[in-house]
Amino acid sequence: MDPLLFLLLFITAAQPGVQSVGSVRTLSRISVQRGGSVIVPCVYDQKYKDKGKYWCRGDHQSNCTVMIFTVTLRNLQGGDTATYWCGVVTSEDRESHACASVCLKITGVQSVWTLSRISVQRGRSVTIPCFYDQKYKDNVKYWCKGYLWAHCEILIRTDSPPRKGDVSITDDPIQQVFAVTLRNLQEGDTDTYWCGVKTPAGVIWFLDAGIHLNLAVTEGSAGLSLLNNMMGGEEGDGVSVRCRYGDSLRDSVKRWCRSGDWSSCLTAGGTGTSQHASVLITDDRRGEMSVTVRELQREDAGWYWCAAGEEMFPVHIAVTQRITTQSITVPNIISNLTSKITEGSKSRWGLLDTLLTSAVVVVYLTCTVMAALKTWAYCKQRRSGAPQCDGGRMRREDKCIDSVTEM
Repeated sequence: MDPLLFLLLFITAAQPGVQSVGSVRTLSRISVQRGGSVIVPCVYDQKYKDKGKYWCRGDHQSNCTVMIFTVTLRNLQGGDTATYWCGVVTSEDRESHACASVCLKITGVQSVWTLSRISVQRGRSVTIPCFYDQKYKDNVKYWCKGYLWAHCEILIRTDSPPRKGDVSITDDPIQQVFAVTLRNLQEGDTDTYWCGVKTPAGVIWFLDAGIHLNLAVTEGSAGLSLLNNMMGGEEGDGVSVRCRYGDSLRDSVKRWCRSGDWSSCLTAGGTGTSQHASVLITDDRRGEMSVTVRELQREDAGWYWCAAGEEMFPVHIAVTQRITTQSITVPNIISNLTSKITEGSKSRWGLLDTLLTSAVVVVYLTCTVMAALKTWAYCKQRRSGAPQCDGGRMRREDKCIDSVTEM
């Protein structure tokens, strides 16, 4: 929340005429955008400093489910519109408690959003996500520096070179987020920054859609930090994220959440499932929370929050497709070649055997036909002109008998 806005709320709550019952004062009404956060001050008299304080909801204090206490409401939704009460316990009877009511109204959807503050050690780099509504996917996005939105300095835009010095910007319309990377941060970079989106109304450019965050560059350890908040791995692999925190956050609840889905938050000290990946969260209580995400799937890619108490740090996980390779060894190659040669040789010898058998059959048939033709021609010739064997023999015998008789 903007410090000036909180100061204004505090001063207003302290003025006469604000909603009050007894000696407790607060605002009579307040409006907040859906998804936004607000700090409501409840001012009370000195005599109540040691009394218990509470915050409840309902139309009347009797049935609603240090010199100041505050109540912080986060990620407000339409159903949170109601009357609330700041109360101080003064007796057993709730009707006699010192109370003040405030009417909280949740307005339209926040069109651009990011974390409210972040701390980074000097010399380090950080990538900050700026989420935006679907209707802005084709609009120009930019990163602006300066406390006042109307007078901030635009450092980089998506319609200009993606990097200028130590600042770079990328836009992902599918995920509806643009990311700004700040490198080699120095203490002079501590300031208020803005995630901005150009809109048709932005002809007067400070009417563009935008939201601010406070960046603090520290010399020593930051409240919550990461050495690198851009992580990646292949499908099926795992990735480890180490979130470091200061002594002030040692006893705070540590959580791991997927951006845009606060119901996915997992608490340190157990295991759970975020999207499709198995997640293990441990806290060594000495300044480091470790998050191990196993069995990554493509759907696990995106932005996450490493959280400790009220502090959050963005973490991006990229998941790439696993590339499978087939190992080929020399013996396998030789074996394959040998088998192919053997198969080829067998096929060639089989063809030669077939051809040889066919040739033998053809030659045999040819010889048989030729022999039959020769025999047929020879017999035909004998029948037409040659003497008969039996008749000639009989005539020679007759001549022999005649010659013997004459003697």
